[in-house]
Amino acid sequence: MAEKSMPKGGWVCVYRSLLTSEIWADHNLTRVFLWCLLKANHRPRTWKGQLVQRGEFVTSTVKAAGEIGLSRSVIARALKRLERAQMVTTRAVQRATHVSICNYNTYQQPNQKRGTSRGTSAVHERYIGGHKQQGTSNNSSSELNSGAAPAIATEPTPEPPPTPAAPR
Repeated sequence: MAEKSMPKGGWVCVYRSLLTSEIWADHNLTRVFLWCLLKANHRPRTWKGQLVQRGEFVTSTVKAAGEIGLSRSVIARALKRLERAQMVTTRAVQRATHVSICNYNTYQQPNQKRGTSRGTSAVHERYIGGHKQQGTSNNSSSELNSGAAPAIATEPTPEPPPTPAAPR
């Protein structure tokens, strides 16, 4: 189904603040937003001769519905709600929709130092199990034994967006 058209590999940052955001309670809205994050270009590309920047992508409600497994109308409503929440912007282009993730470069910093899942797991095991993980890790053993905080990404502190109007 969706796996055939989805790119393989790569990653995006998802911050825990999503858990307290206005979209979290709506599963379809959260699903569409996460899909947008995963679909967004991580580097500029062209689409039908037009430059599509990092943090942007071009799609259609038909394509999105097929990949996400929701109806076209649910996709369209979700994109409008994400726009009102100032999480994305959209514009119509040649029988498609150009989607831009707001603040993409703030949250998806390519050169930000991050821990690896293996290294982070080692530190996590130390804290919850009291045992040092055996094997190799990208973290130095002195970091693991010192109690120092792991080298993982922390949420950037961008200026907060203007408070959106209450839903009608």
